Amino acid sequence: MISKAKYIRSAKGLRSAINYILNEEKTTIPGSGASTVLSYKCRHRKEKTVLDFSLFLEEGRKRSVVRDSRELYGVHYILSFAIEDWHSGRVTIDLAKEIAIKFIERLTGGNFKNGGGYQYILAVHLDKPHLHVHVILNPVVLDTLDRRNYLNMQHPAALFAKRKKVKDQLVKEYGLIDAEKVGTYRKEFKEFEREQREIERELEGELEEIEKLDE
Repeated sequence: MISKAKYIRSAKGLRSAINYILNEEKTTIPGSGASTVLSYKCRHRKEKTVLDFSLFLEEGRKRSVVRDSRELYGVHYILSFAIEDWHSGRVTIDLAKEIAIKFIERLTGGNFKNGGGYQYILAVHLDKPHLHVHVILNPVVLDTLDRRNYLNMQHPAALFAKRKKVKDQLVKEYGLIDAEKVGTYRKEFKEFEREQREIERELEGELEEIEKLDE
């Protein structure tokens, strides 16, 4: 498993990322037609997801004493599983969701089980040879509406170290392949990095379309 995080710094960037991960061509299970999408404390229908995130972001903004010019609108996490883990059945769509939820809970320390924590929208994408999960997290704490939280206050290096630690824990717990460490899978890791660049380009295209609509 490999993990990556992208910080969303604008309302248009948030809308673009949500539109991207909820693309039905990537999230529809062949044969059954079921969706791989799930959410926590928000709806999962593109514009409605954007609206739900925006409402909490605005409430968090109202309660914040300090205005940050680099305001965080969301964090986009990607967990990518090795092809062998997916094809062998070691990782299934449901298990990928379970792992992604544990990743978010441990990373943020959010009290999700009691209605706290953070809003998130999660989608397993099936458009590549390997399984990968996208999660967009709202940085406003649900039960306190606080923006000055773990995600906003931590130094990027500390966030990176925490994300790596949580990812390593889950790889060990579930007996997954860590493509960042195992020499045999270095090529797969490089392929993952190439795909991340493709995702960046697709997100930029989505953002350009949104800007045209807003003109």
